[in-house]
Amino acid sequence: VPLMWEWPVQKCLNLIKETKGLELIDEAMSSGKGLILLAPHLGNWELVGLFFSSRYKMAALYSPPNMPEFEDYMIKVRGRLGSELVRGDRRGLIRLTSILREGGVAGILPDQSPRGKGNAYAPFFGMEVRTMTLVSKLIQKTGANALITYAERLPDASGFRIVVKRTEPGLGEKDPVVATTALNRSIEHCVLDIPEQYQWEYKRMRHRPPGEANPYKPDQVC
Repeated sequence: VPLMWEWPVQKCLNLIKETKGLELIDEAMSSGKGLILLAPHLGNWELVGLFFSSRYKMAALYSPPNMPEFEDYMIKVRGRLGSELVRGDRRGLIRLTSILREGGVAGILPDQSPRGKGNAYAPFFGMEVRTMTLVSKLIQKTGANALITYAERLPDASGFRIVVKRTEPGLGEKDPVVATTALNRSIEHCVLDIPEQYQWEYKRMRHRPPGEANPYKPDQVC
């Protein structure tokens, strides 16, 4: 992450040696609808953001860091190619909805454990975990398409491959459990391609239904 933030943009982009599935982006954009690009914590997600903001006018949703003085720096480096950084609050979500209705591209990290009421419990690798309902709500409000993407590290530090895949059916369903299950399944299919490159230390499974065991602290319940 620090290298993607501090190196010159072109040096970062030169690390991309292969692409796979970019025709899905063209297909989605040709419909005239907005596009939600889901980028889980897999491979190098900061490089994904740079790559797509170098090609499209993008907005990216972010959660404010715990250190307020770090926020300005993060916005500056992630927005080097003109990407608009949208805070994950009510005002930010209104802005994101507007961008998608105008046919724009919105980048979202879909495998975070959401705060507030915008969540449902859905299976992720066989374990019920708190999952964002934001993606399904945006699709319902804007009619946007959705795809999922990641930057895979190639062997021997030879560079990266940008991969774009279709999402699972049901992502825009009104039933929050159906929609979040489709979201988690879409992420799973990417993770299973390169499980060693997923950010397992994020503790994705720490928020489970009340009374369930905490997998990271087996002596405690959620």
